[in-house]
Amino acid sequence: LVHALGKPWSVWQAQHLFFVAKFTSCIEYLPGASNAVADVLSRDFQAAMAVYVPNTISIDVFAQEQSKCSKVRQLLQSTSLKIASRNLPSGLTLFTDLSTANPRILVTRSLCD
Repeated sequence: LVHALGKPWSVWQAQHLFFVAKFTSCIEYLPGASNAVADVLSRDFQAAMAVYVPNTISIDVFAQEQSKCSKVRQLLQSTSLKIASRNLPSGLTLFTDLSTANPRILVTRSLCD
Protein backbone atom coordinates (compact mmCIF):
# COMPACT_ATOMS: atom_id res chain seq x y z
CA LEU A 1 0.00 0.00 0.00
CA VAL A 2 3.00 2.29 0.23
CA HIS A 3 2.99 2.60 -3.55
CA ALA A 4 -0.72 3.44 -3.50
CA LEU A 5 0.01 6.83 -1.97
CA GLY A 6 2.32 7.96 -4.79
CA LYS A 7 1.45 8.16 -8.49
CA PRO A 8 -2.10 8.04 -9.83
CA TRP A 9 -3.44 4.48 -9.72
CA SER A 10 -3.97 2.34 -12.76
CA VAL A 11 -7.37 0.67 -13.12
CA TRP A 12 -5.80 -2.62 -12.03
CA GLN A 13 -4.26 -1.03 -8.91
CA ALA A 14 -7.52 0.64 -7.93
CA GLN A 15 -9.44 -2.64 -8.31
CA HIS A 16 -6.78 -4.52 -6.37
CA LEU A 17 -6.77 -2.00 -3.51
CA PHE A 18 -10.57 -2.07 -3.38
CA PHE A 19 -10.48 -5.87 -3.17
CA VAL A 20 -7.78 -5.94 -0.46
CA ALA A 21 -9.56 -3.25 1.56
CA LYS A 22 -12.55 -5.58 2.01
CA PHE A 23 -10.38 -7.98 4.00
CA THR A 24 -8.25 -5.71 6.12
CA SER A 25 -9.00 -5.57 9.81
CA CYS A 26 -7.46 -4.30 12.98
CA ILE A 27 -4.68 -6.62 14.10
CA GLU A 28 -3.58 -6.18 17.67
CA TYR A 29 -0.63 -7.87 19.37
CA LEU A 30 -1.42 -9.47 22.71
CA PRO A 31 1.52 -10.85 24.69
CA GLY A 32 1.46 -14.56 25.54
CA ALA A 33 -0.15 -14.51 28.99
CA SER A 34 -2.85 -12.10 27.79
CA ASN A 35 -3.78 -14.19 24.78
CA ALA A 36 -5.10 -17.46 26.22
CA VAL A 37 -7.21 -18.43 23.19
CA ALA A 38 -4.30 -18.17 20.74
CA ASP A 39 -2.04 -19.95 23.21
CA VAL A 40 -4.37 -22.94 23.47
CA LEU A 41 -5.05 -23.02 19.73
CA SER A 42 -1.34 -23.00 18.88
CA ARG A 43 -0.78 -26.24 20.83
CA ASP A 44 -1.55 -29.77 19.74
CA PHE A 45 -4.54 -31.37 21.41
CA GLN A 46 -2.61 -33.26 24.10
CA ALA A 47 -0.67 -30.15 25.12
CA ALA A 48 -3.87 -28.07 25.11
CA MET A 49 -5.47 -30.57 27.49
CA ALA A 50 -2.52 -30.30 29.87
CA VAL A 51 -1.99 -26.53 29.77
CA TYR A 52 -2.70 -24.52 32.89
CA VAL A 53 -1.98 -20.82 33.03
CA PRO A 54 -3.55 -18.80 35.89
CA ASN A 55 -6.31 -16.37 34.86
CA THR A 56 -6.91 -18.04 31.50
CA ILE A 57 -9.70 -20.11 30.01
CA SER A 58 -9.83 -23.74 31.12
CA ILE A 59 -10.56 -26.53 28.67
CA ASP A 60 -13.84 -27.15 30.54
CA VAL A 61 -14.94 -23.57 29.77
CA PHE A 62 -14.37 -24.25 26.06
CA ALA A 63 -16.55 -27.36 26.35
CA GLN A 64 -19.27 -25.55 28.33
CA GLU A 65 -19.45 -22.71 25.80
CA GLN A 66 -19.49 -25.15 22.87
CA SER A 67 -22.48 -26.96 24.39
CA LYS A 68 -24.46 -23.67 24.45
CA CYS A 69 -23.46 -22.39 21.00
CA SER A 70 -25.81 -22.75 18.02
CA LYS A 71 -22.92 -22.13 15.59
CA VAL A 72 -21.06 -25.15 17.00
CA ARG A 73 -24.20 -27.25 16.49
CA GLN A 74 -24.23 -26.10 12.84
CA LEU A 75 -20.53 -26.93 12.44
CA LEU A 76 -21.17 -30.44 13.76
CA GLN A 77 -23.33 -30.99 10.66
CA SER A 78 -20.69 -29.56 8.31
CA THR A 79 -19.21 -31.81 5.64
CA SER A 80 -16.21 -29.51 5.08
CA LEU A 81 -14.79 -30.08 8.58
CA LYS A 82 -13.78 -33.27 10.37
CA ILE A 83 -15.22 -32.71 13.83
CA ALA A 84 -14.16 -35.03 16.61
CA SER A 85 -15.50 -35.13 20.14
CA ARG A 86 -13.35 -35.72 23.20
CA ASN A 87 -14.77 -36.69 26.56
CA LEU A 88 -13.10 -34.67 29.29
CA PRO A 89 -12.48 -35.92 32.85
CA SER A 90 -15.15 -33.45 34.00
CA GLY A 91 -17.77 -35.33 31.95
CA LEU A 92 -18.05 -32.53 29.39
CA THR A 93 -17.50 -33.03 25.66
CA LEU A 94 -14.97 -30.93 23.76
CA PHE A 95 -15.26 -30.59 19.97
CA THR A 96 -12.17 -30.23 17.80
CA ASP A 97 -11.62 -29.87 14.06
CA LEU A 98 -9.31 -32.53 12.60
CA SER A 99 -9.40 -31.31 8.99
CA THR A 100 -5.86 -29.90 9.25
CA ALA A 101 -2.61 -31.49 10.39
CA ASN A 102 -3.08 -30.13 13.93
CA PRO A 103 -6.39 -30.57 15.77
CA ARG A 104 -8.05 -27.23 16.54
CA ILE A 105 -10.59 -26.54 19.28
CA LEU A 106 -13.82 -24.92 18.07
CA VAL A 107 -13.78 -21.51 19.75
CA THR A 108 -17.14 -19.86 20.33
CA ARG A 109 -17.80 -16.16 19.76
CA SER A 110 -18.48 -15.74 23.49
CA LEU A 111 -14.84 -16.63 24.26
CA CYS A 112 -13.48 -14.20 21.66
CA ASP A 113 -15.28 -11.12 22.99
